[in-house]
Amino acid sequence: MALQLPCSSCGGAVPFPSKALFYAVCPYCGSMLVRKDLHLESLGQVALLQDDYSPLQIGAEGSCGGKSFVLTGRIRRRWAEGGWNEWFMDFGDEGEAWLAEAQGFYSVSRPEPLPKSPPGLEQLQVGTVWELGNKRYQVDDKREAVVEGIAGQLPFLLKPGEKSVGVDFSGPDGRFATLEFAAGETRLYVGEYLELPDLRMKNLRELDGW
Repeated sequence: MALQLPCSSCGGAVPFPSKALFYAVCPYCGSMLVRKDLHLESLGQVALLQDDYSPLQIGAEGSCGGKSFVLTGRIRRRWAEGGWNEWFMDFGDEGEAWLAEAQGFYSVSRPEPLPKSPPGLEQLQVGTVWELGNKRYQVDDKREAVVEGIAGQLPFLLKPGEKSVGVDFSGPDGRFATLEFAAGETRLYVGEYLELPDLRMKNLRELDGW
């Protein structure tokens, strides 16, 4: 059963389905909260993220790679030509991943340790080739984005308005990699594209046409 703690601002019950999750947005008052043992502290207010036309929602469950997961958090990012959702996939003791959703296309990526001497942002342009794990990855896209909103529970602190630059690479066998540069940190994610039915999801939002 998910741990539920009272919001330090309004007293509403805030669920923490995994011990790996330390940050949450109160669904009642919009307070950004950090969990410290069994107590929550407010880091300020954020605007509540509104639903869009996605069939996904926090609490939806599915299976990926033979392992069950639940969606616990959502990040909405926007760039010059549109926006996309990133959903945190909590696999419990089996790890974590991110389900990206943009205009009906889906991908699942997992955080990976950075190799020694990763390329810097200024070195990466469309067409640049990077050797990652003895495999060749090529830069397809490089874009600056801003966090438009967040909801639910996340493993790290993130606030609306924060900017990042993402560099997307295509790799062998339909794989891809992403280097994310944000707030002085660099994160690496590796994953693959898929269709939503591949995840065998339940508890999706009811939308016309679904």
